[in-house]
Amino acid sequence: MNIQNIKLYEGADTPNYFHPSVCKWNDDLVMTVQTFDGAGDTYGPVEESISNDNGESWSCAVGIPALETVMLEHGIREGVADVRPFYHKLTDTVIAIGCNTFYGKSKQILDDKNFDRKRYQQHPVYAIKSADGSWSERKKLSHPFFESCNNWRVASAQLTILSNGDVIIPIYLETGDEIPRYCVCTLLCSYDGNELKIKEVGSLVNGTPQYAIVEPSVTEFRGKFYLTLRGHDINAGYINLATDGRGFLAESGDGLHWGEIGEWKWDDGMPLITSTTQQHWMNLGDKLYLVYTRKDESNIDVFRWRAPLYMAEFDADNSCLIKNTEEVVIPLERKKGFGYSMGNFHVSNISDDSCVVSDAPIWYTIKKGKTEAEDTIADYESFVVVAIVT
Repeated sequence: MNIQNIKLYEGADTPNYFHPSVCKWNDDLVMTVQTFDGAGDTYGPVEESISNDNGESWSCAVGIPALETVMLEHGIREGVADVRPFYHKLTDTVIAIGCNTFYGKSKQILDDKNFDRKRYQQHPVYAIKSADGSWSERKKLSHPFFESCNNWRVASAQLTILSNGDVIIPIYLETGDEIPRYCVCTLLCSYDGNELKIKEVGSLVNGTPQYAIVEPSVTEFRGKFYLTLRGHDINAGYINLATDGRGFLAESGDGLHWGEIGEWKWDDGMPLITSTTQQHWMNLGDKLYLVYTRKDESNIDVFRWRAPLYMAEFDADNSCLIKNTEEVVIPLERKKGFGYSMGNFHVSNISDDSCVVSDAPIWYTIKKGKTEAEDTIADYESFVVVAIVT
């Protein structure tokens, strides 16, 4: 295994980018990124950067018009978040897909009790990059099944593109008004190079009494399909400190109908201890790996233990991770004694025997308030890392 880390957009005179995501495009690579303003989940418009030397260097990022932030009524802005690009070989196009989100004057307002979440529904949105480099207009994924949901999202997801060109897309949706709960399902979609159309909605995958499941990613391996699921402790709320949490796994024969979820575990039966952070798949050669964050003595002070970024081989026969295969993909870095955190990352194949893992380590200091809910970010910065794994 060889892992090469390439740093981008590093330094005081560069934008603070977040959510970097890479995929193959013709003979080049395309990356989508968004600026981050330090005020929680608040992002700028989606931009793209191109590499024609296998990730060694990248063009200056420019905006994707279809995925810009737009002004609505009453001072509400509609943005796009959690975008990931995917190369569709049969049509020679790139699908950049995420979800819409809403901001007030300075921050996300989805959790405001007075915000009309029925009227301003979160839903999947996407744009298509053609072989000539042009982008389509913004498109919306739609289906009657989801019209009554407060929100349903394709967020930081990995899709699976089938040999016939159809696409399996994992989503998570909100169920419940007073206490939001989430469940997951997958969608079988046709795609002709211009539009995604939902052909079938899969079975609902539910969390546990303690954990909601969000941000699913799906892959196909040796004739079966696998979901990896971020677990969010329902009782913990949105906290800065980490909790001994779990990620989850589900299996399917067709990519639509799923068995019961199970906790991620090692081959010795011990749980993988993580803290409300996404995981993603890496198909490399004839093996399947999971990329993840976890608790370790070195990161006990890092936000939700979100660094370093690890990978380990998946044992499909026993539905576990092989402990002695674990490697660090992107290491933990520190500044002024504080660790950079990661966790909002993407994994993509650029050939049969090479993958790209992209992330934006972010460093910040917290100005303490009277309570944790009143804590604010005093200072922050980020840079982009592209890890080439062969």
